[in-house]
Formats: sequence, C-alpha cells, structure tokens
Amino acid sequence: MQSGRVSLPSRLRTLAGVSDGDPVNVTLVQGRFVVTPAGRAPSATATSRKQREAVLSRLRAEAPASLQAMWADSQRHGTDKMTMREIDAIIAEVRGEQAAKKKIKQPVK
Repeated sequence: MQSGRVSLPSRLRTLAGVSDGDPVNVTLVQGRFVVTPAGRAPSATATSRKQREAVLSRLRAEAPASLQAMWADSQRHGTDKMTMREIDAIIAEVRGEQAAKKKIKQPVK
C-alpha cells in the first residue's frame, strides 16, 4: 500500500511556508497541480503575478554560476526565445545525424 507521500524540494517548502512532514493539499487547477499547506484553499489564480515574479527573480539570483552563464550565452545567441517545437526539431536532427554515424556498414561477402 502506498503512503501517499510526495517529496518537495526544501526551497519550495520554504517558499510555501511548510516544514518537512507537514500535510499538504494537492488540487488540479487548469491542468496544473497546486500544492498548498493543509487547511488553506488555493485561489483560482493561486498566487499573484507579482508574487510569482518575485519568487522567480529570487530563484534566478540563487541559481549556480554555471546555469547563469548558460542563460547569458543563450541570450547572446538568441536561443532563449526558441519554442519547444524548434528545440525538439533540432534535437531530432542531431539524434538522426548521430544515429547515421553509428551505423556500421557490413562488408559485402
């Protein structure tokens, strides 16, 4: 039997105001799981736009230097504005090229 437990990263627990082991409610809002401390009902918008931007800004500032360097490089090359469809197409192309290189041609007997 499953215990119904979900592990949340400590950073997210801190932002949500819950401690390790605290009960939480999980609801589905517009196709997304919304986790709230038990006893609090999620609003339709869960959090305000300013709150989300503040959290994202804080998370970006706390990101490792290596990740920040990748973001800066992506902005310089203009790849930070790519859609998932464009990214998936490039990945498929590279994987196809790699598969073609790996094919070992059997000698004709």
